[in-house]
Amino acid sequence: MDVRIDYGPIKPKVIRVHPRLEDINAIGMSNGVVLFYNQKTTKSYSLNCVRGQAPAEEEEESKSEKTKLSVSDMSWDPHEENILVAVKNAGVCLISFQGISNSTQIIQTFNAKSKMICNIFWSDDKSGNFVTANED
Repeated sequence: MDVRIDYGPIKPKVIRVHPRLEDINAIGMSNGVVLFYNQKTTKSYSLNCVRGQAPAEEEEESKSEKTKLSVSDMSWDPHEENILVAVKNAGVCLISFQGISNSTQIIQTFNAKSKMICNIFWSDDKSGNFVTANED
């Protein structure tokens, strides 16, 4: 299926398909936002991992600010409806995915020792343990 979405000046950086719901995609954007998209219904819902809320229609950030806070990686929990999101210069957020709705919320944030996280994944195929890799 070829899906085309107009993101405007904000660009997608990472796409992860839900491991059990193949029509659900998480799309990490260049401004720290995660867009959850259902390919069947074309519904979407966004969360701002930097501010911990749904993004405003018009973000008033400069281009350099958007790049600075870009989603660098995401990883779906192998057992639960959670996704880890690594955001450059902001750390990690854990999102509880409850469908394409405002029930999907950030449940925890982690301040990174290194602000340049480039990879994130669940450790030992268990919920609760994860590992990050850094650029610096």
